[in-house]
Amino acid sequence: MGIGTESLHQWVRRAKADADHRAGVTSSESERIRRLERENRVLGAATSLAVAHMRPSRAAHP
Repeated sequence: MGIGTESLHQWVRRAKADADHRAGVTSSESERIRRLERENRVLGAATSLAVAHMRPSRAAHP
């Protein structure tokens, strides 16, 4: 078939999880988790930036 055994094993495992034949995360759930983790990173960076701008500058108050 020209497919590596590990690739085939992962496909079967993912298909079983998607079909709810075994405990696991479905492909759609996995994609949602990736999107939410990416969103959390962006929001965390934005929060850090906002907090940094809210702190008084030490140079302004010697």
